[in-house]
Amino acid sequence: MKATNNMNVFVSHMYREGNTCACGLANLALAQSTHVWFPAVLDCIRAEFVRNRLGLPNYRLSLFEKVLT
Repeated sequence: MKATNNMNVFVSHMYREGNTCACGLANLALAQSTHVWFPAVLDCIRAEFVRNRLGLPNYRLSLFEKVLT
């Protein structure tokens, strides 16, 4: 019997706006050249972490200029 026969798999998707902590960590990881372990919440994502823990909504605004021709 395969081990996967006893497994239940659930797949979900969350837009970047829904997990700003993960987005911030991903952006930080792009600047790293090696594996790094952080034992605590980093200051650069602390505000997003607190908002997430409090269940507050996240909004991602995109500003653009309207080009008139």
